[in-house]
Amino acid sequence: RAMIRTRTHRAGAASARGQAALVLRMQRRAMMPNRRVFLLSTAAAGAALTSLARAQARVDEKDPLAQSLGYVLDASKADAQKFKNFAAGQHCGNCAQYQGKPGDAWGPCPVYGGKLVSDQGWCSAWSKKA
Repeated sequence: RAMIRTRTHRAGAASARGQAALVLRMQRRAMMPNRRVFLLSTAAAGAALTSLARAQARVDEKDPLAQSLGYVLDASKADAQKFKNFAAGQHCGNCAQYQGKPGDAWGPCPVYGGKLVSDQGWCSAWSKKA
């Protein structure tokens, strides 16, 4: 009888250890999707903040790209001598490239990587809105 109890006791201890290991494995598996979701959502949030920060930046007239395209904050100050394609009445607000809403003072422009341009600004990339 002592041997039977010992054998049963050992089997019970092994069974308890096996159950504990099984529970740990199940907990780890249950945590994996949570980690994945956390990491993916953190990465997505970081990307969104980065693109939002880029979109909020305004084009500076001193920026090399802006200078090469003759960008000015006020279209009335555009250099008509240097940029022959400039005509009165042209401004970013009525340009095909301008992605701001009508009436917005600033709006994103794909020419400048989505940075904000003045509604009243102008550059040589201006093209008539269809």
